Amino acid sequence: MTPDAPGAGTPTGEVLFDFGNGDLVSATLSGGLATLSYTYLSAVGSPFTVNASYSGDGDFLESSATDTQQVEPAGP
Repeated sequence: MTPDAPGAGTPTGEVLFDFGNGDLVSATLSGGLATLSYTYLSAVGSPFTVNASYSGDGDFLESSATDTQQVEPAGP
């Protein structure tokens, strides 16, 4: 995340995660990090495109990132 001049410090707020299967989950920033665990219930549709979006705060601009997750069916 990029500080919004003359901003500084640690970002606050939430990050919205779109897991590419219709599920949207938000995580609150703690110490500037958004952390969560997520379990795909099915591998159908894999690989999934995961998007994370931060709407910004008074000191930081909005930002987003994308990743791809390959999900394999659970084994016996």
